[in-house]
Amino acid sequence: MKKLLYFFPFLFLFISISSSQKLWQIEPQIGNYYAVGGDTSQINLRNEMMQRKSHSAALLLAFHYGETEKILVLDSLRNWAYSDTTVLQISPFYYYQMIRGFYGDTNAIHGMDTLIRYMGDNAYRLDGIELLAEAGHFDYYDTLMRIYYRGGSDSVSVISILGYYGKSPQYRSQITTLLSQLIHSSTKYNEYMPPAIALARFNLQEVVSELNGLFESSTDRDRELYFTALGIFDRNGQPERSIFGITHEQDIVSRFMYYPTPSAVEKSFSSYRYYEPKYLKFMYDRFLIEDSTIIKDWVGEFIYQFQPLVPNDSISTLTLIDSLLSYKYQVASYNWLSDSNFVNELDSLLNNARSYLLQSDSNNCYRQIKLFQQRVDEEYIDSLDGDTKSVNKEAWKFLYYNAQYILPGLRVRP
Repeated sequence: MKKLLYFFPFLFLFISISSSQKLWQIEPQIGNYYAVGGDTSQINLRNEMMQRKSHSAALLLAFHYGETEKILVLDSLRNWAYSDTTVLQISPFYYYQMIRGFYGDTNAIHGMDTLIRYMGDNAYRLDGIELLAEAGHFDYYDTLMRIYYRGGSDSVSVISILGYYGKSPQYRSQITTLLSQLIHSSTKYNEYMPPAIALARFNLQEVVSELNGLFESSTDRDRELYFTALGIFDRNGQPERSIFGITHEQDIVSRFMYYPTPSAVEKSFSSYRYYEPKYLKFMYDRFLIEDSTIIKDWVGEFIYQFQPLVPNDSISTLTLIDSLLSYKYQVASYNWLSDSNFVNELDSLLNNARSYLLQSDSNNCYRQIKLFQQRVDEEYIDSLDGDTKSVNKEAWKFLYYNAQYILPGLRVRP
């Protein structure tokens, strides 16, 4: 199937379509930019469209300049489509309907349906069926299945379109069965990913379950690739899979690939959950038993360099306090804090802070969090003073820094 509109589907798997504004999305390919010499200025695109009747220029004008070029683009495409009174021009007709739908014109549904039903097996037929499916119109299931079972390159495009058809209760069960079978039918990444992507459009949980089972039951390179695939569909489930891979992999090189890269976590390319107490505890324990000097040094550096991530500004202060309470319980359970009276004291300070916040008393909430931070810091510094209270470095990082992240959000009167 000749793909005119989309990059590789990984990038657009979870794009949502606002039906109140657009019937479907469009996304230019590199070829569209090449066709206009890479110049997307408004004047160049207008010239390319008007002088050379460039469909790529029309697409780029709509995509980059939106409503300001709507009338010119649609009038031009309509004129090209109907320039021959005896034969409808298929290519401009397709672009005309596609861009109409992008602008939210519901008449594009009928126009695209005409292209599919009455213009034979043209190059744009599957593209049109896919756009209609994006808009919630599922009238070509039988056509798609005939094309799929016929085989050939078009069958891959059909798999992608079935991801939209699976949203219809009428077809969901049979499509789920087919896509699940395809996921299990090959261990090659480029063969199980298209059905996985399609299934994820309407049943992400099923995809994660299927791939997770394959990840745990496979070995070596196959397992690594399932791990990579799961990172696309369920990034925040990766820390547990990382632990599984590390503890089950004997080969040093393969084992190393399951360890997270701090820079990827800090730049949000990998899950933030790698910086939770549970995973740091795993790394702490792994350091003690890792038999590869190279990996052991890397794990030690990870632990040494670790610092809790600065939370997103959209997270409420109450949520931050609740998270700090959770971190406190976790590090205490790992014996990174000692002395039950000290642990209870920290509990009281955080619970008091929480109560004050709920009473809109920012001043006293601030004081409780600040006191909590000071007590953690004091006992970390004085961990060798001979008493039973102690805070190790990992606990100190979790508690001190996360307390610090709360304080700026509390307005305190002098």
